[in-house]
Amino acid sequence: MKKIHNEIVRDLTGQTVGKIRIKQPVEHTQHYECAAWYQNSVSGLGVFDLKLVEDYHSPHDIYLVASLPATITTNYFQSLWGGVAIGKSYDIRRDTGNEAPPIARRISVLEAVLNTGVTPDGKEFDVFVDPEYWSDFIVHYRAELDKAVKYAQSCTEVFQQTGDGGEFRSNLTQMGYACEQVKKLTKTIDELERKRGYQAQKSPMWRDLLRQNTTWTRDERCS
Repeated sequence: MKKIHNEIVRDLTGQTVGKIRIKQPVEHTQHYECAAWYQNSVSGLGVFDLKLVEDYHSPHDIYLVASLPATITTNYFQSLWGGVAIGKSYDIRRDTGNEAPPIARRISVLEAVLNTGVTPDGKEFDVFVDPEYWSDFIVHYRAELDKAVKYAQSCTEVFQQTGDGGEFRSNLTQMGYACEQVKKLTKTIDELERKRGYQAQKSPMWRDLLRQNTTWTRDERCS
């Protein structure tokens, strides 16, 4: 079931909203049900789609993710008995170069937008998020801020009426968590609004900067 209440952003989940250019390989280690088993893989380089995804571990939050093709570097699936290797010795490079499951490169909406067009040299990636979606993201975060403020107010009222919340100080903890969410959302909105302001001005300097730093996307909107 969808948890995002902003219909615009909800409709964008799973859709491509930008690009990411991977300039340095991304490494990943996959672990398995047997603690000793693992598979190491490395991504390819190039330009990949960035899609909007809902974070189910953080209700109502959103982030961007790219699926990077990968190859195996080493793995270990030795037959074990009580943690002791049995049978034929396992060569960890037996599958080197074979295709591996894609590596998910995750990036926050805020980081991606702030780095659009101004990613400094030396970073392992460049990123572009289409400016037409920035306002939709801000609408989403403002809706979440409204809910966070109401939750913080209710936590504050409970704290004022009943104190810390007993031995485990549950009321105190809840109020602290709620206030942290308000702080996080206000900062996100403030920085997104500032970046959107630069885009809205469409000054010659900003146009040149955006054009120079996003030509790799091959997107007509950057030219």
